[in-house]
Amino acid sequence: MITEFYGKELYLYRDLLSEHFTKVIELYPEKKDKVLEELLNHTQVFIEKGLTGHIIVQHLMLQYFLHGSEDTIQELVTEKLVEQLVKIVHTKEGSKIAMRCLWYSKAKERKLIIRTFKGHIKDMCMNENSYLVLCALFDCVDDTVLIKKSILSEIMENLDFITMSQIGRLLINYILHLDLPNSFLPV
Repeated sequence: MITEFYGKELYLYRDLLSEHFTKVIELYPEKKDKVLEELLNHTQVFIEKGLTGHIIVQHLMLQYFLHGSEDTIQELVTEKLVEQLVKIVHTKEGSKIAMRCLWYSKAKERKLIIRTFKGHIKDMCMNENSYLVLCALFDCVDDTVLIKKSILSEIMENLDFITMSQIGRLLINYILHLDLPNSFLPV
């Protein structure tokens, strides 16, 4: 079903697509631009209609975020997508999309992302996928005052719950010791 969204260009290779999109792009690089254009069109529709909560949609969006250009990803990170990020960070694909939104967006969009996370930090700290988004946030956001007000204050309020969770302890460990390689769960 997912292969139908890649367009007519890769219809003949749908058996390969079911295994891995990256392999097909590597085997047929001349079709990459056409397929990414098709994915971009679908991604824009998904964002506009608010359909990002579905796992199939997240998988397709992630393929675009992994293989698309940084400029078009920056254009996709609009207020409409930022509002939906808090709903998708709890899935594996959704957290990867949210991390790429943080990495490729401008400072203004990052501030919007942080504001939408407010009130959800406790849950994000204890989820095996969304805590990685918080780690990415600590790495790429320069506004320490905003992080202190929005993120760290909520972590401090719920520190007892967060430290009782294994994932929460990983996040706290990451915040305190940025260079420890075992601060992440195996993928």
